[in-house]
Amino acid sequence: MQVDAFTMQVDTFTMQVDALQMLTLFLSLTASVLRGKRQLQWRNHSLEAIAS
Repeated sequence: MQVDAFTMQVDTFTMQVDALQMLTLFLSLTASVLRGKRQLQWRNHSLEAIAS
């Protein structure tokens, strides 16, 4: 019985770790997307400045 409880705790822990990894992945993806947008905007501003 104690072994079952221990395995359940380990399972819960692994699930929490998985969730954390997914959250980290999502946050880094969002950050890189935002960074890319900012670079695109900056590039557009530069092109507008050159054009004018």
